This record gives sequence, C-alpha cells and structure tokens, in this order.
Amino acid sequence: MVASPEARRRSRWLLPAIAVLVAASVVVPLASGAGVAGLLAMLPLFVIATILLVVTWLLLSLWPHTRVRALNAIRALLAALLVLVAGLIYVRGSLEIAGFLGDRAELPVQDRYVCVVVCDGASLIHARELLMEGVQRVPVYSTDIESRNFPTISHYFIQNGAATANGLSVWPSSSVPAHTGIMTGCYPRHTGVMGQRQFNPARKYHVSYIGLGISMLKRMLSSDVRTLPEYFPDVRSLIVLQIANRGASLYLPTTPQDEQVIRWASRAIEATDFLGRYTGHREIPRILVMTLPDIDHQTHNASLDDARSRSIYLAQDQHLADLIGLYKRKGIYSKTLFVLCSDHGMEDVHSHLTIDNLMHDLRFNVYQSLKWTMVPQWGSFEANFWKGRKALFDSTYNGVTLWGGNSDALLYVRGQRCGADGEVTEESWDFRCTDADLHSYRVGGSKVDIVQRLFEYSPGIGLIFTNPESRRFLVYSRSGRSEIRERERDGRLEFRYSILDGEDPLRYDGNPAIHPHVERGAWLSDQQWAELTYLEHYPDALRRISHSFGSPCAADMHVVASDGWDFAPYYVAKNVLSGSHGSLSEYASLVPIMFHGPGVRTVELPYARTVDIVPTILHYLGVDAEGVDGRVLPIFADDAMNQEVLTQAGSLFAEPQVGDARYAYTLEHFYASYDRRIVRIDRATGERMVLVPSVREACPELCEQTNISLQLEGTEDGKLLLRKTYADQDVVGRVMRFDPVTLRFE
Repeated sequence: MVASPEARRRSRWLLPAIAVLVAASVVVPLASGAGVAGLLAMLPLFVIATILLVVTWLLLSLWPHTRVRALNAIRALLAALLVLVAGLIYVRGSLEIAGFLGDRAELPVQDRYVCVVVCDGASLIHARELLMEGVQRVPVYSTDIESRNFPTISHYFIQNGAATANGLSVWPSSSVPAHTGIMTGCYPRHTGVMGQRQFNPARKYHVSYIGLGISMLKRMLSSDVRTLPEYFPDVRSLIVLQIANRGASLYLPTTPQDEQVIRWASRAIEATDFLGRYTGHREIPRILVMTLPDIDHQTHNASLDDARSRSIYLAQDQHLADLIGLYKRKGIYSKTLFVLCSDHGMEDVHSHLTIDNLMHDLRFNVYQSLKWTMVPQWGSFEANFWKGRKALFDSTYNGVTLWGGNSDALLYVRGQRCGADGEVTEESWDFRCTDADLHSYRVGGSKVDIVQRLFEYSPGIGLIFTNPESRRFLVYSRSGRSEIRERERDGRLEFRYSILDGEDPLRYDGNPAIHPHVERGAWLSDQQWAELTYLEHYPDALRRISHSFGSPCAADMHVVASDGWDFAPYYVAKNVLSGSHGSLSEYASLVPIMFHGPGVRTVELPYARTVDIVPTILHYLGVDAEGVDGRVLPIFADDAMNQEVLTQAGSLFAEPQVGDARYAYTLEHFYASYDRRIVRIDRATGERMVLVPSVREACPELCEQTNISLQLEGTEDGKLLLRKTYADQDVVGRVMRFDPVTLRFE
C-alpha cells in the first residue's frame, strides 16, 4: 500500500513533534536541576516516545483515509491511542526523572546513606529457631557462623549490630497500618490509617487499600505526620514496593516478588551510579526503602513450617547478602545505616468466621466491601463506587463491617438517639454511637446488646475494644471486662489498667510482676507498661489498643479474632487461609527490628516498637523527630550520644525502693535497654544522686551475655542485694552485693 500525496501532506507533523521532544528532553532536566544526569536519563524516554510517534506516522501514512467511516474511526482511534501512550509515558517519566534526579541534597550527616528493608509478614515466633538461634551465644556465632541458616543476618545485624527479638507492631497488625507505622513513627490514631479498609462515618466514605486501592494512601495519610523521605524533601530517595511511599523522589511499584524488588532496586542503584560517572557527583539514592513480600504471600496460603515457607525465609538472607554486596561494590557500604524489620508476624489459623454474616444475623443492613479480581492477582481491587454511594449510607446501611488482614475487624454502627419512651427518634451517621447504645441497640424490631451477641455468636470472637469517652477504653472478652485509662503527666504518657468484671481479658493479672499494679490501679508510664508486658500473650496492649482509637475513621468496635481464627469472608477466600495476622497476640505482633552500620553499637535490645524505627534513624542523622509516637532506641556506639538517648525525658522508670531511714535506693530502667542505673534518694530532702550510671559497665560479668541485667531484692548490712536476670524473665546466678559507700560490687 503506497501513501498518497495527500496522506503524506497530512503526516508532516512528525518532524515538529520530534523537535518538541528534543527541546523538552533538554529543557526539563536543566530546569529541574537534574543536569547532565537528567539529560542521560531522558534519552530512553525520548527513544520510546519517538518510536511510538513514528509508528503513528506510519499508520496514518500507509492507511489512507477511505469512504468507510468505521475504518476511518478505527484508524483515528489507533493513532490517538498511540499518541496518548507516547505522551503519558514521556510526561510521567519526565516528571519522575526531574523529581528524582533534581533531589541532590546531602543528608544532615555528611556522606551517609540509609537502607531500610521490610520483610513483610516475617513471623518471629515461627522463625525464632532459625533466625534467632544463638542470639545469646555470641561466641558460638563467631566460631560457627558459616553453618548457620542466616549467615548474613547473623553476621551483620546480630554479631555486629543492634537487634531485638521482641519488636512490637502496631494494632491492627495488618500490612497497611503496620507499614505506615514503620514509615512515620506513628500509630493509627495519628496517621489516620486504621486498617486494610476503613470508613469515615462523618463523610460516609469508605476506603479500601487493597491492590490498586493502595494509591489512596497518599491522600488518606494525615498531613500532620511525615514519612521518612518527607523529612528530607531535597534528598534523593527511592522506595520500591513500600506501601507508605508519600514524599519519595521516586517510587517503583514492582510486581510483589522478592526477586523483582531486589532486581529493580539494584538496577536503580546501578543506573544512578552509571550516571555519576558522567556528572562527577554521587547519584546513588541517599535513602532506599524496599519491601520483600514473599513471606507474607506464601504463609497466608500454606503452612508456616512447610518446606516452601522455610525456603523463602532462607532466601531473604541471600537477598540481603546481594544487597549488601552491591553497596560494597559501589563503595558506600561503610557509609550506610542498614535497617531490617518486619511489619507484622503471622499465626496459624484453622477456623474461619465471616463477620458480615454475624451482623446480618443481628438484622443489620451492612455495607460490604466487594472484591473484583483482575489478573494478575496483585492487580486486584475493591470497587465500591456504586454500592458505596453516600445516599445509600443515609437511606440503607446501618452497619459497616470491615475485616483486615485477617484476624482483625472494624465494626461501625449508625448512631441512634432515643426519646423518653426508649424509642429511636433519630438515626444517622452524623453522630457516633455511644457505649450505652452498643449494649441496647435497636435493630430488627428488638433491643440488642451487640457486644454480648458477638461473643455468643461464635468462639472466633476473641476480644472487643470500645472507646466510650476520651482517653477511656474498654476491653471485653467472653469471660471478663477491663478498663484502660490514659493521661499525660509531666510530658509523658501514662496508663492505668483495671479489671472491672470477671477474668482479665488481656491475661496480665496472672503475672506476679503486673498483678500489684493492676490490683491497685496504678498509673505507670507507657514505657513501663511496655517492659512489663512485652513477653505476654498480648504484648504492649495498652498503648496499641488506645492508639487504635482517636481518629475520625476509628470504629465503634475494634474486634480481634480468637487464636487460630480469622475473619476473611467466604466470598473472598473460598478456603480457610493457613496463616493470618491482624491479631493482638504475640504471634501476629512480634517482629525482628535490627540495625547495622557505622556508629551502631553491638547490643541486644529487650524490646522495641516498629514506631521507634523512624525516630532512631532521624536521631542517627542528627534530626529531631517531632510529633511522633515512637522513641529513639539506644543503639549508638558513641557513649555520650547513647547516654543522651537512655536518659531522654520520660524514658526512665524505677523499681520499688529499698533502704534505711535516711536513704532509699532504686534501680532505674531505661527504655528498650537491659542496662540499669543505681540511684540514691535522700528521704528528708528528696535529693537524688546517681551512684552507678550503668550497671553493665560497672559490673563486667553482666557483659558475658547481651541480655543479662540486675534486679533489686533488698538490703543487708547496709548493702544492696541484687540478682542477675536473664532476658527479663528468669532470675539466675548468685546474689550480688553493692556497697553504696565504696560504690563497688562484691
């Protein structure tokens, strides 16, 4: 087919279009400050766009205009699509390149890099035998490292880094709020990200972050919090498959496979290093954050202990080795702070409850989040633009049931107002349901105690939390009810925990160390509750429960599945899933948190929170983290810097005092540390004197293992009696004596 002169005349737009691309490819990188690196990076975009334009030109030239309107329409449509694709690729790519390469500032600490790797769903409970074996036996690691299952993690993060076996996730321990907590240092109360799905009753607006819906997170994440890249807006940052990616210079949404994540991150580093050869500058991103998703995807659908699941755990160690090797080849390994963590754990499940059915049986007309699945699976999304219309919430829905990931659920019910006769006079989403309403809700022609009926319906309901008033939270189980009170005093957060009826829902009262505080309703600091409870079945529950409320998107009832149960609806998962998370239990809550790099001391932390990661990174870089919920962890090799962290405001709490008529003595604990300091208090004046700033430095035998500390037992002949403790659990070894006059241990 030969093009007519008329067709060729109509196709003379090609050269001007290419000229425009050439001009834009020069102007955009120079105007954005990307410089020579930008010019080089624009070349592939220019080539792709030019090829598409040439194909369009050939289409128009070789396919003549005919009298058949349908053929002309197809011809025009194809040409328009090709031009549109070329334009979208070029414009979007240009903006990304300009933003990415235009960010050229240094981090506050000169010539430093940060690399954060989040192993999604890495369950510490099930990986403990593999991953944490020998944590307390450092000499064994030193002599037998090559035979270990995790040589990279063992060598870099345990032998030569700061690590904890008891990292505490947020609640819900589901991917979206958990990743957001890692990247912002804040709980759902302040991020506004309440779960995998959430509902805003005041706006009558439902959001699902599943699949393609994750793009909504940038908009829904509170503007009052910042992600790690947002603290350094002019510093080049690269995020690969991380949920909370707002503020990144460049985000790469790869397919959710570990190998693809590592491959694309490595390509980006190689490409920017290549550009640096021509620009004379270090072009490698200063901040790299990536998520490795394979463990989560595999263990949702298979046994946590099967061969495939174990092989994925082992493969991630090799992925880390490859990543560290790349940093070494680029000459920046010794300048990089590496952070390794997980967003949540995973627990085995054997039983399933569709919580929508439960609410239907109570005669609620509930809104259900529909799942439409595209191929591939990672392209799934939940489309609610029709069933989620605001008019339907006003006229039809009086309940919203949203499951998480999948052992957590958020239950919203429409507010009710009743007259003197007890009949409902008004029902609306414009005001919230009171706690009294939950126990006497009018639905289906009868009055229902929703909380009680939930427990009666199925053994799969484990715990229910409510927030009847500001800073007051109720915890229900089928055998008891308790209360959490929250307050701020002298700049620090404090909680009080009391049992109201029956047995303790959180099972704390059975611990002799916790029982006295519960019995007398003692106000203890947030840090003290963390230390007291991090080894319990529901670790750090007071902070995690309380801070799951306080946002406009918080639900009326927050529900936790019983151990071994999940809430994944039957219309989403035809088979009962093998693994689940979202629960408050240790299985879903405990994760590894590890640091390695210049200026990081080798230390085991008894516990830490995932919200502590960003504050710690910021402190490492010399930046104060304001408005975050997490605290800086004591991981620093510089003694002065570490002491500053250990004694930061509100981080100290003391054991009960012992002593004589003149002086009282106590052991003060530091947040997230096995170290202690001995303090003397003058009973007459209240004057405090630190006798021993660090018992681990003053008593060398405590350094034989990383998790040995001291416990104060009493006094005898004017000397303090102390006993060694192992991992804050078991009392071991002989009684040690400390002379407060000579300041010596015996």
